[in-house]
Amino acid sequence: MHMKKLMYTVMGLAAVAGGSAHAAGIAVDLQSARGVGMAASLIGAVDDASGIYYNPAGIAQGQGLEFILGSAPIIPSFTVKNPAGQELNGVSNVITPVHMYATWGISDEWTVGLGVMNPYGLKVEWEPGWEGREIVERADLKVFDINPTVAYRNGPFRIGGGIQIVRATVGLTKDVNLGNDTFVGVDLGAGAWVVGGNVGIQYEAVEWVLSLGATYRSSVNLNCDGNAHFENVPPPYAGTFKDQA
Repeated sequence: MHMKKLMYTVMGLAAVAGGSAHAAGIAVDLQSARGVGMAASLIGAVDDASGIYYNPAGIAQGQGLEFILGSAPIIPSFTVKNPAGQELNGVSNVITPVHMYATWGISDEWTVGLGVMNPYGLKVEWEPGWEGREIVERADLKVFDINPTVAYRNGPFRIGGGIQIVRATVGLTKDVNLGNDTFVGVDLGAGAWVVGGNVGIQYEAVEWVLSLGATYRSSVNLNCDGNAHFENVPPPYAGTFKDQA
């Protein structure tokens, strides 16, 4: 069976509801247009290159090439109230997580693929000098998942697995109050590399009608190393606030 598909998807989503933010946390559940439309219920049904994320067994669909590229822009909005009841608005940023999948069916049985995606992320920013600057002025988390994958099929059965190569970066900017309206700017940045894996199986019980699947993606622990930079440090505190790498 020869299958050649070229799929390009661009999704524009505005995340402005606080309830949605609480439900998702830092997870970015926008890894394909089809997955969003089906509420990510693709473990048993996925049969395209996005199976690299949802269930690696699903990419075993016979010979041919497939490519999926997508982005899901998010525009968060957030507001807090100070003790006086005044509303303080955060800075709106456009966040653009991406997903990219490519698969090659080298035979009717074997398929290989590669995926790059942003499964987690966060960005919060406030105007410089805002009332909560001792807690945070900017927080930024980016996670990239590079996922080489291989899958095999035998009749109605499919099995697949992959390696997760995860790159994470995190940044935090805040102020330290020294008293008498004297503030030291703190800029922290760190990153980590870590490796995990994912596996999946599928069984097409009734062709085009009923398909069952199961998948597992390992957890990873991110131990980030980085540096610290300090600004506007008064001379008497120069020994306390030293840049660190």
